Amino acid sequence: MAQWFVNGVDLERFGVQRTSVVRPPVQVRVTATPVPGAHGVRMPSRPPVFDEPMIGLDFMLKGPDTDALAAELMGLFASSRLDLARVVDGHETVARGRLLSITPGDHMAGVYGHYTVVLGGPGGFFRGEPGTVGLNRGDNFLGGLADSTAPINDPVFRVQGHGRFAVTDSDNGTSLSWDGAAPDGGFVFVSAELMRAWASMDANGWDGPPGPQAGVIDYPPAGRLHLWPHPAPGLPGGRALNIYLDADATILSVVMRARPAYL
Repeated sequence: MAQWFVNGVDLERFGVQRTSVVRPPVQVRVTATPVPGAHGVRMPSRPPVFDEPMIGLDFMLKGPDTDALAAELMGLFASSRLDLARVVDGHETVARGRLLSITPGDHMAGVYGHYTVVLGGPGGFFRGEPGTVGLNRGDNFLGGLADSTAPINDPVFRVQGHGRFAVTDSDNGTSLSWDGAAPDGGFVFVSAELMRAWASMDANGWDGPPGPQAGVIDYPPAGRLHLWPHPAPGLPGGRALNIYLDADATILSVVMRARPAYL
């Protein structure tokens, strides 16, 4: 059973039930094309896209304060911003949420009340804490992100120097390239999610705010960069993430900041 928090409130306060979802169902959008006279279907060249997960939470309010707790529960989930935290086996992941429905069930005033809340996860995945890693030219095996169970589509790269660099997921071929120049003594931050690049003199300017576009960003026909860990051969239960960095000699350093992603 997962332990759930919404906006910092432990949902045990409302008697969250074991019937509540631990990991939401996963659905993907893939357009497969039937080919006349051929067996099977033709798969697209790009990786599948994940739909928004639906998170169902069941509550059983008990005691003389049932009605007051019900009002508190509804007010909490009707908040303009919902920040979710899920703790499973001591591992905490977080996500933005949005309210889809609150359904009352059996109820006896001052005794008990059953409620079902359904939330959406517009970001697609739960996320872990961000980490940074310096990239070398050629293959980079990233153990710190390899336990992700979902693709990571929002890494940010901090660049020093000038010229072109490209980062490619070696497993699925998605990629991101940038061509430009960082200011003397400063940096350019390149966002794979926003497809934006901004200059900053602050080495910690990962979150912007993005200023004027700095340089040119592109991606190949395989699609925009998705870092996607895959099962490691010969290592039962193990996962691997291998990305390849191609950079001009005038690119002095490339540092990546990314957050693990979980279904």
